Amino acid sequence: MVVDITGLMGSLYFDGRMSFEPQTTRFIKGNLPRGGTFVDVGANVGYFSVLAAGLVGGGGRVYAFEPNTHLHADFLRSVRENSFEDRIQLSGVAISDADADAVEFYISLAGANTGLSTLAPHEKHLASGSLSLSHKVNVAARSLDSWVRESGLARIDIIKIDVEGAEESVIRGMGATLADSPPRYIICETYLGGAVSEHLRTYGYRASKLDTTEEGWGNILYSLQK
Repeated sequence: MVVDITGLMGSLYFDGRMSFEPQTTRFIKGNLPRGGTFVDVGANVGYFSVLAAGLVGGGGRVYAFEPNTHLHADFLRSVRENSFEDRIQLSGVAISDADADAVEFYISLAGANTGLSTLAPHEKHLASGSLSLSHKVNVAARSLDSWVRESGLARIDIIKIDVEGAEESVIRGMGATLADSPPRYIICETYLGGAVSEHLRTYGYRASKLDTTEEGWGNILYSLQK
């Protein structure tokens, strides 16, 4: 991985006392098949995308979406360093609930934590100065349904969604995919028992914890039961 060692991702990657979302990492290692398909919505610098590319092999595919183009250079350098050009596709499009030529995307001001960038700024991050209503760019947006339809993708083994508060919008924009070709597993940063969990339950998914706080916030695993 190519990471900024002064940032959050770099500190976690190089500090042997810590690891980045270990339960999520372990689950993907154990359940993403060779030749499989992984979709990374909110890919940041590509930790999970690069991990998945090594697991799926040359016959598999990884589709990564990261609207913060400032992160693309390190992401693509990691792809080249691992010779994964044949299996990772990076897009600067934001995945949301509808298609749009331009939506407002708020860029993190938190310095070390580039992962706070979002379509849906949280009040606490605005209050702390980690985000600002004036520090934003316009990016194109697509629903997952539109992208799946246009790409002709027949199957998604695992989709990871981490978009800093805009997760419900992503889920709302994948109704046709959930009905017609549902991913086997969805990993979403959200609240256990919240709106995302209730919505996915109606499509036959069971929720369980991966990397979460005591309050139930974090990476929730949704496993297809039907």
